[in-house]
Amino acid sequence: GLFAAGDVRETPLRQITTAVGDATLAAYSAYQYLSALAEQDVEAVGPR
Repeated sequence: GLFAAGDVRETPLRQITTAVGDATLAAYSAYQYLSALAEQDVEAVGPR
């Protein structure tokens, strides 16, 4: 997956609080994505 935060996004009036919020959202989205991948790997392999 690709996650963008901060100045790489094109939005007007960049502010520190907006950048921090973007980073938080990107980090949480990445966490959810990786967690879902980990669950798929466990299901594909099955119990050990």
